[in-house]
Amino acid sequence: MPRGDGTGPNGKGAGTGRGMGRRAGNPQGGIGSGTGGGMGRNFSSNATIKAIIDEAKCNGCKLCVQACPFGAITVDDVAHVDIAKCNGCGQCVSACPVNAIAMR
Repeated sequence: MPRGDGTGPNGKGAGTGRGMGRRAGNPQGGIGSGTGGGMGRNFSSNATIKAIIDEAKCNGCKLCVQACPFGAITVDDVAHVDIAKCNGCGQCVSACPVNAIAMR
């Protein structure tokens, strides 16, 4: 049975799986579907990894505010994270053009 990325309900657990794998008639492998354990984004409010702002690097552009699906970031001169709202999804990290945000 081929292994896939395990995309399932809510992005976690066993699912249909997509990805490279062996399939009947092509023992060398190929793109196929199969099952696999998946890891989805952690949308739990109990996440222990949180966004941390390096205020020395932050330019106040507010792209992180737009990227955060939880409304956990505000900006005055620099960005600030409300740790109670941050769930550690990392969307802000991807949006920051000056690499001022890290996940810890």
